[in-house]
Amino acid sequence: MRTFEATHEPPIETDLGCPAEAHPVSECFTRKAEAGALKVYLAGPMRGLPHFNFPAFMRAAENLRAAGYEVFNPAERDEADFGKVAAPLGDEHTFARDVGLTTDALRRRVFQADTEFICRHAAGVALLSGWERSKGACAEKALAEALGLMIFYLDADGALVDAKVAA
Repeated sequence: MRTFEATHEPPIETDLGCPAEAHPVSECFTRKAEAGALKVYLAGPMRGLPHFNFPAFMRAAENLRAAGYEVFNPAERDEADFGKVAAPLGDEHTFARDVGLTTDALRRRVFQADTEFICRHAAGVALLSGWERSKGACAEKALAEALGLMIFYLDADGALVDAKVAA
C-alpha cells in the first residue's frame, strides 16, 4: 500500500483584494502584478498545431512579463527539457518518439510539471485564444478554478483582455 506524507509548506496567498465577480481587466490586477510579480501559468492549445503553437505561447509570455507577471510558460519548459522543438505539424507521437518517450510518458511528464506549478505556485492561469479546444488547457483551467485562482483571458495576440477570480 502506498502512503503519502503531508507537506508542511506555507499556504499560497491568493486573496488579492480584487472583486470576486467577473470584471474587465482592472487596475487591481495590474497593481498586484507590479507589486508582487504574480505567478501565472500560461495555458493554451498545443497538440496538432504547427510548432505546437509555441510562437503564440512566447508572444503571450512576453506580453504578460511586460505587464509585471512572472510566467510559467510550458513552451519554454519543453525547450529547456527537450531542446529546440522541431515539430512543424505539432505531432506529439512523432515528437515523443524523437525524444525517446512513449506518447503516454511524454504526456504524464509534462502534465505533472504543469499541474505541480499550478498547485504549488500559481496565483492564476492565463488562457490563450483557442483554449476551449484543448483538453490540457481545459484541465488546467478546471484545476485553477478548483483552487480558487485567478483566470486571465488573452486575445489572439496574447494580450490580456479579461480576468476573474474563480469562486
